[in-house]
Amino acid sequence: PNYGLPDEGARRATGPAGKLLMRLAAGESYSWEPANEAQGLYWATTYPTSSVIEMLRLMDRVDASLPLESPQRWLVIYSDQDDVVSPQAIRDTLKQVNARDVQTLLVDTSNDTSHHVFTGDIMAPHSTADTVAAIVDFIRRPVP
Repeated sequence: PNYGLPDEGARRATGPAGKLLMRLAAGESYSWEPANEAQGLYWATTYPTSSVIEMLRLMDRVDASLPLESPQRWLVIYSDQDDVVSPQAIRDTLKQVNARDVQTLLVDTSNDTSHHVFTGDIMAPHSTADTVAAIVDFIRRPVP
């Protein structure tokens, strides 16, 4: 879950002159080098910096409407070393959630330099089966 970014200053990009500031700071587009051939083939490695602002606006909207009282069970899967989203923001949000059952699963992200991608054939095939098994186990477990 993206409940916050490691650099909270980035949220200023949704304010007045945010697009201009983002363009001045980062340019028209953001690019990164893929970790492997498959990632380069199937993932977008260049995108407009304006899309970052839209993602930040979505975060603001979700934060404002997050149901902290929830009749649903929650399974939250994340890495404590994540450099893309804030693990501390995830933990802080989960402390506020009043749900029937809140389970967390910390995952191994050693194959990803940003520690953000924890499953899938392209970046983490070593953990896909374990992640799927944990999700299935959570779904099948009796509701407390």
